[in-house]
Amino acid sequence: MKNKYLIILLVGVLLVGLLPLITAGNLGTFKQGHCVSLHQVCRNCTYVNITSIKFPNGTLRNLNEDMTGSDEDYNYTFCDTSLIGSYKYNTCGDLDGDVACENIDFEITQTGSILSTSQGIVYLVFFIILIFAFVGCLYGALRIPWKHPRDITNRIIDINDSRYLKIVFYFFSYIILMFIFGLARAMTYDFLFLQGTAKVFYFLFWFMFVMMFPLSVVIVMIAAVNFANSKKLKRAIMRGVPTR
Repeated sequence: MKNKYLIILLVGVLLVGLLPLITAGNLGTFKQGHCVSLHQVCRNCTYVNITSIKFPNGTLRNLNEDMTGSDEDYNYTFCDTSLIGSYKYNTCGDLDGDVACENIDFEITQTGSILSTSQGIVYLVFFIILIFAFVGCLYGALRIPWKHPRDITNRIIDINDSRYLKIVFYFFSYIILMFIFGLARAMTYDFLFLQGTAKVFYFLFWFMFVMMFPLSVVIVMIAAVNFANSKKLKRAIMRGVPTR
C-alpha cells in the first residue's frame, strides 16, 4: 500500500507543475531578449504617443514618446524584454481631434511562442501515456518476486527466472521516468511561466541520463551473476543437494 501511495504522490506532483498555461496577448507573443515593434492603428490621427508600459512584475515605466507613423499605422520599437510574462502598453492619439487612449497587451516567452490547444492536447496525451507506462512498469517490478521458491524447511526447490523480468521492469521504469522529467522540463520551460520548476526538471533529467550508463553496467553485472548462480542452484536441485 505504501508503494501505491508513493506512486500516486509522484503523479500528482508532476501534473500540478503543468497546470498554469500561458494565454496569448492582443499584440502577439515574442521571444525573450528580442526587440518588439509595438503597433497602434489610428485612421484619423495626426500623432500617436506611447505613454507608458507595464512590466510582468508590475513595474510601470512612463515613456511619453512619439510613435513613428506610416499612414494609419504607428509603431514604437521596444527592446527591454528580459522579463517573461505579460506586458501592457498604453497609447494616446488625437482621433478625430479628440484624445483617445488604448491599452494593448503582448506576451514574452523563452521561445517566442505559446502552447496552442492542439499542442496542449498532444503534450497532455503523451504525458498521460508516459505516466501510465511508468506506473505499469513500476507496479510490475514491485509485484514480481525476487526470491526463489522454498519449501517449509527453507530449502530452495525451484529457480525463479521471473527475477530477470523484475530487473527489466525496474530499468524501464527508470527510463520512462527520465523521459517524464524531460517532457516536464520542455513544458515548463518553453510554454509555462515556471523557470524555477523547469530547472529542477532539467537537473533531474540530466542526472538520470548521466546515471543511466553506469546503472546499465550494474544491471548487466547483477543479471550475469544471478544467471550463473541460478545455473549452479538448478544443477544442485537436480542432484538433490540441499540448497538454501
